[in-house]
Amino acid sequence: MKASYDSVRSQELPQRISWVVPPSSRASFRQRGYSPIALLATAAGVKLEKLLSINRTRADQSQLGRMQRFSNMKGVYRSLPAAQGKKIILVDDVLTTGATLLECARALRAGGADVVGSAVLAYTPKNFQDTRRENA
Repeated sequence: MKASYDSVRSQELPQRISWVVPPSSRASFRQRGYSPIALLATAAGVKLEKLLSINRTRADQSQLGRMQRFSNMKGVYRSLPAAQGKKIILVDDVLTTGATLLECARALRAGGADVVGSAVLAYTPKNFQDTRRENA
């Protein structure tokens, strides 16, 4: 993550890039006492901006199938007014289906931001029952 951040920071860009993580729910934050991805990003020297807020609660994703995850995330986040006109790279810890990153991008674009990319620390391919091909 630090190498990606340093690479983007060192380029001559016409506009500054904002780095944004999906906000943790209050319950998750209370349970852990911290946001794992925010802690990791900060440790890597990434300066994060808070440009998203939680719009509604959602179910825990861990036991959901692929399509259920996309439905579960729909409308979860909203963009804060400060996001308008900014170029953004989303940062998350684990990419499983992409539902969280897609919902963050949707909310930020709806708020007038330009999501130019994303960075994740890990990818975990799951073998979801609801998307498995029968004769593969």
